[in-house]
Amino acid sequence: MIDLRALRDDPAIRLAIERKRVSPELIDEVLALDREHRDLQQAVEQMRARQKAASKAVSGADPDDRVGLVAQASESKQELQVGEGALNEITARLNDLALQIPSPADASVPDGGEDDGEVLRTVGDTPPPPPMDHGQFGSALGFIETDHAVGASG
Repeated sequence: MIDLRALRDDPAIRLAIERKRVSPELIDEVLALDREHRDLQQAVEQMRARQKAASKAVSGADPDDRVGLVAQASESKQELQVGEGALNEITARLNDLALQIPSPADASVPDGGEDDGEVLRTVGDTPPPPPMDHGQFGSALGFIETDHAVGASG
């Protein structure tokens, strides 16, 4: 999966991805969902802190004050559950869309397909040539010119 922080911060990565024929609309949608995800994640963390503080307040409160604090803690808990559900939905959508964006290739890799690449080194032995008879071997080396001989003999 693509590194969203790198996609967000480095315009060169975005250009490299767009050269792979990825639609700019998909990239924009992923970046918008990422922004929404980060904002909602921060809000959920704040809700979690409020809910934790409310739960601690209940345990140390006077019996007279507990009724209101319990109601406040349960309200915070419900709010947190709604926020976490929304965060899970956005996370799933963001992951689905981010998986559609390929990671950029290394800068040393040429653009194009398999035929556009260059051989840097060959590892191992090259396979032996196919077996040939004397006529094929002589023709391959240029020693025997059967076409010329046919024309000369008439």
